[in-house]
Amino acid sequence: MIRRILIEMSIWTRVNLRSPLFLGCIISVWLAVIVFMRLLSSERDAISGIYEQAGMLLFVLAMASAFSLDIDSRFMEQLRTYPVRQWELLFERAFIGYSVGTLYIVILVMFFLPNIQFMYHLRYLLFMLPVYWSFGALTMLGTILVRHTIGGILLAFVMWAIAMGRTMGELSPIILHFTNVDLSVSYWGVDPQISFETWLILNRLFFAGLGLISWTLSWLAFTHWKRK
Repeated sequence: MIRRILIEMSIWTRVNLRSPLFLGCIISVWLAVIVFMRLLSSERDAISGIYEQAGMLLFVLAMASAFSLDIDSRFMEQLRTYPVRQWELLFERAFIGYSVGTLYIVILVMFFLPNIQFMYHLRYLLFMLPVYWSFGALTMLGTILVRHTIGGILLAFVMWAIAMGRTMGELSPIILHFTNVDLSVSYWGVDPQISFETWLILNRLFFAGLGLISWTLSWLAFTHWKRK
């Protein structure tokens, strides 16, 4: 499996670096982040902008690009007939998507948040893993249901738009700009007076559960597709 993942990552890199559409998307996102960062008034808003608002979209694009090589080219129609376990096919491509998404985040924080210590970046990244996990899984689910990455992008984008509308209350994925949340993430385990509030734990569990449900539905949909 590891060898197949390395081969697929090599193919993904060569194909996308030669794709004008992929490069155009990367440049557009980069320019949008530059403009967005100049409109922010505080470092806490910048952290939320990178890790949450931009981060969710980056994982959607990364996961879509990982599945596009097979599904958009219809190669999956042939690949699904091979005697290969379904979870391996999904896991290998999802691993590429999650890895590329994490790389996107690392590159952004290196350029736009260079004054923050590494340990804090690590804490923010770990805190956001349930959200990234769920948005990547939603992208995969929509892609498999529609059998094209546009379905995954649209499904995840709807969820992102709902989150940006700030209508989800305590289940919103955009919460790092709140002072108490930022302090909890930054100093939990360091300062004994700071701990995660109950609603914050439930928030992360919600997205972890959403990701698990999306993964399960993706596997069931792919299993049904393979048997047809």
